[in-house]
Amino acid sequence: MTAPHKYNTPEALERHRNTLETADRIVEYLELRKLKGEELDFEITEISDGSVSINIYVPSTIFLDVNKRSNIREAVKDIAPESVYVQAIVRVGEVKRTRIFPNGVNVSSIRIARPTHQLKTIVEFYQDALGLPFLGSFENHAGYDGVMLGLPDSGVHLEFTQHSEGQACPAPSKDNLMVLYVSSQADLTSFQISLEAHGHLPVEPENPYWLGKSLTFEDPDGWRVVIFNTSNS
Repeated sequence: MTAPHKYNTPEALERHRNTLETADRIVEYLELRKLKGEELDFEITEISDGSVSINIYVPSTIFLDVNKRSNIREAVKDIAPESVYVQAIVRVGEVKRTRIFPNGVNVSSIRIARPTHQLKTIVEFYQDALGLPFLGSFENHAGYDGVMLGLPDSGVHLEFTQHSEGQACPAPSKDNLMVLYVSSQADLTSFQISLEAHGHLPVEPENPYWLGKSLTFEDPDGWRVVIFNTSNS
């Protein structure tokens, strides 16, 4: 593992060393030492406040103890300060992804972050009704609780946060959309059945372009999700 950027202060360098030690401790805890270097890959994102997100990629042939995998934070609590949010996710059978932007920069993952004042209800819409996979969560990080959901994995994902003291979450316009493109009517119907089973019925789209080839749903905060059938376009 190499430093993702330069560390110009002793504090920044110390944070980075702590991050590497945290990742190393996770490898030890999950008994992954037996893997060769090329079979074990890391994706580390450090934030200026000391928070860190660590993705560990291992082959699908590797057996991981379920209890250990779900209790990673406990394994690193003595080296990761309580004030530092540590998100550690083990990706079994996945390949580390990078996205090269036009300027030549490699972007390892993309997060879309939204505030909410009803975190539980929002997560129920996106995780239970829409079916997005759960990636991770945190509580009371500088007053914030949060949940990350994959689109459909950590390469592109949604984060919803809620502050303990409340926060302004102005409703978006009806043209603020997240569009999921599916390739068949059966896939669209699958989404529709799940959403309607959880009490979410289609709504009229603001833009008539979406009529006849998609269904639009509105989440509890007023953001809209469009399921678009490309076979009808």
